[in-house]
Order: sequence, then structure tokens, then C-alpha cells
Amino acid sequence: MFSNTPRLIERQEKRGQQDLVGSEALPIKMSGATRAHLEAFGFKFGQDLDDLFVQAQLPPGWKKQASDHSMWSYLIDNQGRTRASIFFKAAFYDRDAFMSFTPRFSISKKAVVGDDQYRPGAQVVVVVVDKLGNAEVFKSQMSSPKPDGYNREWSDEIDALSQTAVDFLRAHYPDYENPLAYWG
Repeated sequence: MFSNTPRLIERQEKRGQQDLVGSEALPIKMSGATRAHLEAFGFKFGQDLDDLFVQAQLPPGWKKQASDHSMWSYLIDNQGRTRASIFFKAAFYDRDAFMSFTPRFSISKKAVVGDDQYRPGAQVVVVVVDKLGNAEVFKSQMSSPKPDGYNREWSDEIDALSQTAVDFLRAHYPDYENPLAYWG
């Protein structure tokens, strides 16, 4: 019996994903947006269905889409853009669900010299990526190489470069941290 348990759990999680994607439900727990924010976009919420899900009607053209991992799905807007990730673990022994909204802009570090930003001699830039066109809209100056790899001075330099990306976003997109802003 126990030798079949992993396959049973995998089937249960896949079935949970299929049920979620085909339902009119969203996780109660969400980050990056509130029900009020979503209602302004045309979402309609009903009553809680259980301790994990609330009845929810999506705006016209929006849909839920399964990923290739049984515990992750996506909320896709009417233009085909991923607006949120939905986690649902449907295993009988450990159920959980939450949704995280994706802001239009992201800040990331990118090694431009070397293959790992933490290796000796690596040079790093900080970029702002606009997910509408998946394009870099800002790139910091390059970090100075540090022959001994990761150290406090290097970390402070990367933090300063990251701050230039934040400053760019604040100047051009002051509400950039709102995952529902600037999608147009």
C-alpha cells in the first residue's frame, strides 16, 4: 500500500490543479492585492467555499491556466499576460493555497562577467525589466570586480546599484510596487 502512496498523492495534486483551474474559485490568501483592488478590476467575490478558497468570478477574458507543475497555476489576463501565480497543494495530508500577484516591473541582478554573481571577479549590473515587453528599461553601471569574491564592500556596492534601480522606478513609475498598476 505504501509503495503506491507517492503516485496517489501526485494524482491527487494533479486532480486538485485541474479542479481549481476549472472552477470559479480563488485562494483566500493572496499577496500584492486585496479583494477591493480586484473588485475594481471586475472580479466578483462570493462566499468562502472552505478554509482555502473563495467563490470568484474573473473579469471577462481572464482565466486560470495550469502550469507543468501540479501545485502551480497562473492567473492570465484578457491580453494573455500572467498576472498572478496560484499555489495549491491538494495532498490529503497537507492542503494549502495562496495567490501572489506579479507587478509589471521587476528588479534583478545579472552577472555580465563570469557566470555567477558571487564568484571572484564577477561583474554585476542591476536591471529593471518591464514584463509587458519583457525588455530591460533600466540598467545600472557595472559593479567593480572584487578579486576575493563576496565581501561586505561588494555587497554594499550591489545594494547601491539596486537603489539606483529603485530610484528609477520611483521617478518614472511611482506606484511600481502595486502589482495591479501600469498594466494598461
